[in-house]
Amino acid sequence: LDPATPAAAIARATRPDQEVIAAPIAELPVLLAQAALPGPVLVMIGRAMESLGDSQPQRIASTA
Repeated sequence: LDPATPAAAIARATRPDQEVIAAPIAELPVLLAQAALPGPVLVMIGRAMESLGDSQPQRIASTA
């Protein structure tokens, strides 16, 4: 995989308290270790993750 491939890790997917970390695949392991998201965590990789933001890593928390 290209290190710039978009990826996202989603904790508690579909729940009001879900959290998302979106970053290029090469940066995701470090960000996940720092974030210590509660499980379960779904990891998605590919172009569909581009819609979550630009190529800069970001953490998106639900406001619900």
